[in-house]
Amino acid sequence: MVAYRFHQYQVVGRALPTPGDEHPKIYRMKLWATNEVRAKSKFWYFLRKLKKVKKSNGQMLAINELFSTGDARLHIGQIVDTYVRSICAPYDFVIRPKCLILCLKATHVDSDSTVCPHPNSFPHCLLQGIFERNPTTIKNYGIWLRYQSRTGYHNMYKEYRDTTLNGAVEQMYTEMASRHRVRFPCIQIIKTATVHFKLCKRDNTKQFHNSNIKFPLVYRKVRPPTRKLKTTFKASRPNLFM
Repeated sequence: MVAYRFHQYQVVGRALPTPGDEHPKIYRMKLWATNEVRAKSKFWYFLRKLKKVKKSNGQMLAINELFSTGDARLHIGQIVDTYVRSICAPYDFVIRPKCLILCLKATHVDSDSTVCPHPNSFPHCLLQGIFERNPTTIKNYGIWLRYQSRTGYHNMYKEYRDTTLNGAVEQMYTEMASRHRVRFPCIQIIKTATVHFKLCKRDNTKQFHNSNIKFPLVYRKVRPPTRKLKTTFKASRPNLFM
């Protein structure tokens, strides 16, 4: 399980209602940041540039973090614990796992990440807001980005192979820092997509599209034939062969 530095957030906001516009348009944006504070700051930056809505006359409706399966294991316990505490506060008993599953089907998580009852909504919101589809399958990700260098602004397209989108974005930030010396605040992700192997453009990605691909075992270590002959400490150095 890998702990990524950059997390994907879904931020929803709008301009404050006015007598002339009581129901302003709601904007939703998916972006990557290291924490919620920077995600909110980046959301207002783009909304101010694109839609002329400032933080002073705007309203934040919701902010949710989108997890992969590995990251979700760290947070699912907190969600279940919050739910159990909310429904068991007036009572003095313990819910068994089967009862807990039945209760989860009748709850949902609202925009403020608090658990409240709602019929047949919790599993859908939980899966949509936390898990990523097929997080154990390798995929080709395309990332369209715009970054600021020392001479100007440049558009770029990158391709990466990873099991999750967060992993591909992490690779992109690392490569941009190493190859182009670009800091992550200077990078703006325009679009991300899962690319079919026939539509891939980069040779570094297409070299893995071979059903007969093989990799050599470069680190072969001599091991004891049986568990009985295994020892923790050896008096001689290990022997390796290619």
